Amino acid sequence: TEHFDVLYNIANARPYLWDNHLDAINNGFLEFGTSSVITFPTGAGKSTLVELKVMQAVKNGGKVVYIVPTHALESQVKDNMARIFGLESYEDLQIGREFTFMEEDDDMPVMVMTPERCSTLLTLHPDIFEGVSLVMIDEFHIIGSGDHRSLGAMLCLISLLSMVPEADYILV
Repeated sequence: TEHFDVLYNIANARPYLWDNHLDAINNGFLEFGTSSVITFPTGAGKSTLVELKVMQAVKNGGKVVYIVPTHALESQVKDNMARIFGLESYEDLQIGREFTFMEEDDDMPVMVMTPERCSTLLTLHPDIFEGVSLVMIDEFHIIGSGDHRSLGAMLCLISLLSMVPEADYILV
């Protein structure tokens, strides 16, 4: 029933699957072993597909690394994950502590973090990435910006590809 509850929570917030969603699903997007780049325009349903892919990974016993470029987006994604998985909230989890010790949210099935935090954890606590079956990088277009965030995100991607090559990678 946990799988049904999560699916219900997603459908309750986003009750429609559009043609682009159905095309992605029919082409194996939700199957393990499928990595993708999603480039829909704003408002075209990227979040729906992302949430379904995250749900599928967690349902199958995997862990998810969800990398976002800013703390504001980190907070938004954590709130969405709390809603989807029926948690009381993610509000007790620490946000914005890139250069600190391992935190309680670093052992959740969905670990939401900035590239800076990801780099720190890759260096200090690489063991928390064991069992990761899905790596999600949101706002991936920042890779082309040439600033420190783009370099950090690229370093995370390269490091994770080396550390968990069997994981699915979704670049949004």
